[in-house]
Amino acid sequence: MDTIKFCAQCGAPLEEPDARFCPECGQPVDDLVEIAAVPTASAGPLQREPSTGAGALLPENPLRHNRLKKFLLPLLVVVVLILAGFGVKSVFFKGHAISSPVVFAGGQVFYINTNDDYQLYRMNPDGSGKEKMDGSTAFRLVADGDWLYFSGMELFKIKSDGSEKIQLDNLWLDELAVGNGWLYAEEGQSDTSGISRRRTDGSQSEFLNEHQITNLVLDGDSLFYRNVDDNYTLYRTKIDGTDEQRLVDDQLDYTGLAVQDGWVYYANDSDSSKIFRVRVDGTERTRLGDDYASYLTVAGEWIYYSNGDDGGKLYRIRTDGSNREKLNDVRSIYISCDGTYAYYAEADHGDRLSQVRVP
Repeated sequence: MDTIKFCAQCGAPLEEPDARFCPECGQPVDDLVEIAAVPTASAGPLQREPSTGAGALLPENPLRHNRLKKFLLPLLVVVVLILAGFGVKSVFFKGHAISSPVVFAGGQVFYINTNDDYQLYRMNPDGSGKEKMDGSTAFRLVADGDWLYFSGMELFKIKSDGSEKIQLDNLWLDELAVGNGWLYAEEGQSDTSGISRRRTDGSQSEFLNEHQITNLVLDGDSLFYRNVDDNYTLYRTKIDGTDEQRLVDDQLDYTGLAVQDGWVYYANDSDSSKIFRVRVDGTERTRLGDDYASYLTVAGEWIYYSNGDDGGKLYRIRTDGSNREKLNDVRSIYISCDGTYAYYAEADHGDRLSQVRVP
């Protein structure tokens, strides 16, 4: 195993040999920071540098005790995690912050960088290749095939490779969902407010209902949403606005709603934000866990969420409620996952964009 290096500013260990940004004191060195790179249980014994030079613990140094804490505490954590066989690595990206989950298209990750005037950015899944994609203001972002749709002061679509950009409307829309050749949204800037849809080429638009809604999700031939006008309960309607029905009487938390494989997953405000699931026809309502959950999303066989009973840290459980796991040690919001990485904002650090590789 490589020798651990130390920060010249505070003495904390820099666990990546080429790290140029201290995870302890924030000494800026690069825009990519390894904050919890932990070796596996098969790694060799930990080493430290000699007691001279940057980060050394000097006997007569008046800051000795503080530096000793800064070294021993992270080292103790590393040792404990090694013994536990824990091998999760998480990173955050300096200067990049988000106010909504990232989206995936064309093998890349797209997000709205709130630290750069809410403009559209993209990067590779591992965090490399970060670049600004478009200079228009964006507040909502969704993807469908090779196209991204975003709403700021106007509504646009843009190819995921940046090659083509088209304005679809001159108004701001909320709660976007896209598929089946239609873009669905919550619209409230006209005489009529409610769920609207418009062709993805901008050729036709119409209202489906007049509900105030949040958490709009498109799945197959149905739309699912939290109906603010009916006590924040879960609703389903066909994509043409017909056959609307309330699925459960529970009040839903506003931060998360996911639909996958015939199930709707949600945080139930009527039961202290516990995770529930229900069939898309409203049957087999089941509680899946005991955590206070928010910002939940589903990827594959896992539900990812912010655990309010543990400081909002990132957790996951299987979609049947088994195998509960903790994934990080920061308050995590705006969660999404591509099956390889979980992406989130660190709420206590300016909503900075972060990621963790999922086991």
